[in-house]
Amino acid sequence: MSPMTGTVMTRDAEPGQVVDGVAEVFTIADSGALVIEANIDETYATWIKTVLSAQLQLIGDTAILPGKVSYVAPLVDPDTGGLSIRISMDTQRAAPVGLTVTANIEMDTKAAGITAPRSAILTDTDQSVVFVVVGDEASRRVVTVILWPAVRLEMTDGLVAGDLLIVDPKGLTDGQTVKIATP
Repeated sequence: MSPMTGTVMTRDAEPGQVVDGVAEVFTIADSGALVIEANIDETYATWIKTVLSAQLQLIGDTAILPGKVSYVAPLVDPDTGGLSIRISMDTQRAAPVGLTVTANIEMDTKAAGITAPRSAILTDTDQSVVFVVVGDEASRRVVTVILWPAVRLEMTDGLVAGDLLIVDPKGLTDGQTVKIATP
């Protein structure tokens, strides 16, 4: 007897086959309460909590769906360095089990901040640097960056609002003459 009502996803025995009392014969999914399962790198394990909001996008769909982290495993998998989590959709959507979903978890919010594209940040020995335009020169600045797997990163020190950031600084040197291109 199944512990729930649902849709048969897999059948691991053929009709008439003899199985013992502990063998899994069917895998059943409750398609009315879909959750997204993911593994988070252990680097972020201490940040993940069950109250965090998430934005979800089903593959092939342009809609952004709200959700929340609903489960965080108590143990990091030592073989993979991954922390298992589940994200529940705020409003259920019909989707096939196994569909790829992009999930962005909101780790922290701030009223204001300075971000920069990842491409603008160079790693110089053990520090992060960017180049800004001062007059007609490229000026090298050491910055403090919060590293996340994102296209834009938050700068907590080294830049101020209004700095003119060079977004492709490869090959630049401090004091090199630059010209701002106008569209």
